[in-house]
Amino acid sequence: MDTSYQVACLEFNADQIEQIEKKLKEWSVFSKTGLRISKNIRQSEHFLPKNAMTEILQVIFDNVDSDIPALEKIFQQKCYSLIKNGGSARIDNRPNLFCTAIEHGTLLDRLLRMETKFPSKRKANNFISEHLLSSTLRRDHQKIKLKEYTIWSSWNNDNPAGPTFHYTKYDHADEVRANHGLDMLLKSKAIYLFSYKLPVGVDALRPTIADAGIYAYFEPPILSELNHGWTVPWHKNSRIQQYDVKPRPEVVHDSVYLEQIEFPVRKLIN
Repeated sequence: MDTSYQVACLEFNADQIEQIEKKLKEWSVFSKTGLRISKNIRQSEHFLPKNAMTEILQVIFDNVDSDIPALEKIFQQKCYSLIKNGGSARIDNRPNLFCTAIEHGTLLDRLLRMETKFPSKRKANNFISEHLLSSTLRRDHQKIKLKEYTIWSSWNNDNPAGPTFHYTKYDHADEVRANHGLDMLLKSKAIYLFSYKLPVGVDALRPTIADAGIYAYFEPPILSELNHGWTVPWHKNSRIQQYDVKPRPEVVHDSVYLEQIEFPVRKLIN
């Protein structure tokens, strides 16, 4: 089966493809992130539909004269418009619970965008400590979406009926960050672990390069499996060598509401 890139290239002439290839090569030597993204675009993505990949390649072609930081901004904006296009993920052993991890800073920013409910950092932090970390969710908070758009989700692949984040032997935040390949630049004072049953009507989808955008720790699902993706963990080093770090299953899906979360939410720090 051809890659999404090979199929989309049929929409471009030879000169255009040459310029796209040249820009991807430039991106690949600009940074490790660029190297990963370029490889994913050209070699690894199989599930992004032709029209979506064509739009991505058109952005690259239209910006062959832009510097890489400028291209990355435009590329990310295009990707936002093409999320959730990977198709339904096949999960052979359906887990009881799905799960996601969110940095304190990311969660705080999410709450502060709802100015009528959380007009200050104090209000937002109080909500986290007094409600999310307990079992006292108020009715007017139940319909708050955990994420604004999509959730990157995982589960216990070793024991689908077992607990989520089962590998956290030390209860360190970096155990989760390392396993899920979370962005080191977004690290904050704590990370929150959310578990939930995937609601009826919410489809678990294969993640694609459009879902990942300019995120470095991502590889598309491999073609031979035709199912979900796998996380790209941090590289082993002396700081995390004691952790059980390996790829974990991943999908993307529409956000769930706080009323659908298992309480209390776990909080981990390092």
